[in-house]
Amino acid sequence: MAGFLERITGLFSELFSQSSSSESDKKKLLKALSQDIIKSKYGKFLKVKALEITPQFGKFFYDVYKLVSPIQVLMVHAERSAQLKQVVIEFFMDKAIQDIQKQLDPNFIEISSNTSKIKDIVQKVKADTAAFRKFFPPEKITVINQYYNLILTFIQFISFHFYDLVKKFDPKITEYNFTYQPQFNAIKAERITEDLEDFLEVSYNLRADCDWETVFNIIKMYKGDIKNVDAVLWKKLIIRLQDMNRDGIFIQMVRYISQDPVWQFKPITNTEHIAEPYVEKIVNAAQSVVDRIIFNQKTRQADELAQTIFGVNIPARLKYYTEEANAAYLKKGFDGFEYVTEINYLKSFMTSFFDSKIREFYDIMIVRGQWLTNATISKELSDSFNELGGIMEKINAFDDMLAENKDRGGRLRLAITKIDRDKGQIRIIKGIIHDINEEARQIINTAMLAFITMRKYIYSIIEFSQRSPADITDIIRNWKELEATLDIPIVQWLKGIYQKIHDFIKLMQLFSTDSGNT
Repeated sequence: MAGFLERITGLFSELFSQSSSSESDKKKLLKALSQDIIKSKYGKFLKVKALEITPQFGKFFYDVYKLVSPIQVLMVHAERSAQLKQVVIEFFMDKAIQDIQKQLDPNFIEISSNTSKIKDIVQKVKADTAAFRKFFPPEKITVINQYYNLILTFIQFISFHFYDLVKKFDPKITEYNFTYQPQFNAIKAERITEDLEDFLEVSYNLRADCDWETVFNIIKMYKGDIKNVDAVLWKKLIIRLQDMNRDGIFIQMVRYISQDPVWQFKPITNTEHIAEPYVEKIVNAAQSVVDRIIFNQKTRQADELAQTIFGVNIPARLKYYTEEANAAYLKKGFDGFEYVTEINYLKSFMTSFFDSKIREFYDIMIVRGQWLTNATISKELSDSFNELGGIMEKINAFDDMLAENKDRGGRLRLAITKIDRDKGQIRIIKGIIHDINEEARQIINTAMLAFITMRKYIYSIIEFSQRSPADITDIIRNWKELEATLDIPIVQWLKGIYQKIHDFIKLMQLFSTDSGNT
């Protein structure tokens, strides 16, 4: 028992010794701090023994308040101003690049589209975009960002609550009224501790060697005339603040007043990037309006072509691969079905034209036609017709599989119902939709290749027939007999079929880059 008590007594003795040593070190540090403050050329700010802040301290901050107050009023909320960002950037832009920027303005591009060809607009915007980007190399972007961050530092400093601080030394001081002659009194040091901490955060990164002339010029662009702000006195203030920070007086005061000799602070450091987003915003806005113009033009062209091909109503629609079915997928954030318009047009064309006019063309020209030479033409036309003959079956089978009681449709419906409680269904749904879209794309491309081939060789027949009667009869011996089966001249009949196929290909090319480049 005695041994246990000895160990406990020893432990407490050791802990007490460590605590005493720590407390002793703290007292030594605080005493050294008090001596540093007294010896400092700014030691007049604090009465160490009385722990009082002197009237000289109040006078210094009142003078700073008086200097910055005019611009403090001007720059209210400036740190959140989008206009300020724009002004900073435009300050570094010459007239030539400003003119280019005006030409990249969406309204300018929109107006230009009324009198210029879309192709010319696209080329112009592309050239202007390249020139605009070139004006902002990395080094210029760095300079712009640096000046904006310097202005932010300036704003944060002038926005400091100087008035609330100086009012502690003379309650009769009123805001922005400098006709009154203040009577500064000493106050308890603890009343300004938090003020000093805040002031260090916003003032510590101010440097006298910064280009304050440019800063004030930018602010003039932003707010107009700032003649009531004395740039010379501002520079003197920064030099003095920098000297105070080197001396460490404010840090020492906070440490001594709070009795925390190791207190630290973190100055506000601004690292905003405004140049890069600005450039991208201008470029993206220009590109967006170009894309919209192109889309609108394509939509108008598509509507006109569709009406030419199908009339007022498009006769055939798919049942399940539809825009209506897309709603459930789009609501959940999926891309949905990508080729709804194209495959509906294809089905409509197959129903309204292929099953009548092209079958008639095949029967007359290929089945009944007696080809003597250029067998390639008849073979290619025959192969294309046979390829197209199976398209409707593929479309219907493709669409039917999306019914809820069929394979793909059922799997999609089930996965959608589970998605809220099983996020693994997201990957499954994406995979199924991708496969569906890929099959639709393949059906469309197969059909378009066949139609393009057919258009090509119908054009060849028309060309041969228009050279001379001998030319065409050397290729199709019974050309005259075939023409006799028609109510109109055979060339006119062929041109009608060619034009219909040509218009349909043009319509599909407005939507599909695959078929458009074939």
